[in-house]
Amino acid sequence: MRRLGELYEAAGNPSLRQLAAAAQRHVASPRGTRVAGPVSAQRISDWKAGRTLPARFETFTPVLLELVSGTRRRRSATAADLLDVKLWKRLWLDAQPLKAGRAVTVTTSPFPGSAPYTRDNAAVFTGRQNAIRELLTLLHTAADTADPRRVIALVGAAGVGKTSLIEAGLVPALENSQTLEWQIRTVSLNDITAHDMSDVIADSKRLDVRPESTTLLIIDGFEVYFSPTLKEATRDSMRRFLTAATKTAVVLISLRPDWTCISKACPLLADTLTHRSYLLEAMEPNELRAAITEPARMRGVTIESGLEELLLAAVVGSPTRRSYLSFRASNLAILSMTMSALWPEREGTRLTVAGYQRIGGIEGVLHRAADTVWDSLSLSQRPHAMRLILSLVSCREGADDTRRRVARDELDRTLTGTTGAITALRQLMRARVITATENEVFLSHDLMLTWPRLVAWLDGQQSSLSIAG
Repeated sequence: MRRLGELYEAAGNPSLRQLAAAAQRHVASPRGTRVAGPVSAQRISDWKAGRTLPARFETFTPVLLELVSGTRRRRSATAADLLDVKLWKRLWLDAQPLKAGRAVTVTTSPFPGSAPYTRDNAAVFTGRQNAIRELLTLLHTAADTADPRRVIALVGAAGVGKTSLIEAGLVPALENSQTLEWQIRTVSLNDITAHDMSDVIADSKRLDVRPESTTLLIIDGFEVYFSPTLKEATRDSMRRFLTAATKTAVVLISLRPDWTCISKACPLLADTLTHRSYLLEAMEPNELRAAITEPARMRGVTIESGLEELLLAAVVGSPTRRSYLSFRASNLAILSMTMSALWPEREGTRLTVAGYQRIGGIEGVLHRAADTVWDSLSLSQRPHAMRLILSLVSCREGADDTRRRVARDELDRTLTGTTGAITALRQLMRARVITATENEVFLSHDLMLTWPRLVAWLDGQQSSLSIAG
């Protein structure tokens, strides 16, 4: 119940006992009819942490009304829908577990597509239990140590799911922790330009430190620290801020592994990456299987026999293929994109092979994603994007075209100082057309080689070579 946490904060974070007592003022309706019995502080705590849901909305109503009243008294700046009791009733109904014989009416897909999973998707985020458990151990250990050993690094290739793991897995697990109360602040640098970094640092310094809880500062997308366009003064400010933050908080940074080799510029980062880092690997087939079936099952939707195997075979390919391990960083994102496109095609309460065929399979999903990002590029960016994509294809006479892995340092030299090319690369990565790992950049899936626009480019190249020959 993330939104309940937002309303709770807007109401001034009253103590659970105060809230339980104050809620009783709302128990009697204006006509004297009893609305619900007393609600304990423990029950409110369970609702707020998402451990349980109110069995009856009438039981939850007194607490909701008190939080709404508190928010209005404080004149807190908050979303207007948080004060709408009717909206809360709809949220409560949607969150109820499916009961036998109840018709499925929820139409929202549990799969976020190319976007990362968020706290709103926490209930359907599956397949990463081991990573969540191991990260929790690292964070609890850091909470008991002295600075600077309170910085933890989550390292993983672009597209492997670092943001999803943090937002939909780790944060909800910390909020439900039975051993420590965590006060969490998240700063995302994924879409922040180097120009805006100073403002972000200044805002992040205002940490909400409470003596009764452990403060956690999460900085997602920390690789911006190494951006060549970042001013050295801003980078130095980030170093000093990171060091100072460890005095009052545990700090979790996420970054791609390709930047770990130049962390010597910051001794704190070098020590963190050597001794307190967690490498997030690509999901294994059994984990991807859970990511297919569990979110659908939680919505009361089943997977037709054969569809699961069809999806896995299309996403991961053959584990015996020599390049299998090199190309799987974006598997979760590609799977989520496909399941999101497949969801509206379900037949009653089933996702079917026929529906998968109607969307053109993973090939159709990837081609539409590539077309969308191409259409979004400016006319000046498109030549850069075309050259970049073509550089990731290996063409040999008498053989099928294959994906080519380009070394990051080679690509970085090509893109240095070329704003249009850098922007195009970022947009292609965000759309999951291209993947960047520790050392290489490549097309995210073999099926991108059949993208009609790319096929036309390659045919044009072959024609030019034939004429020149």
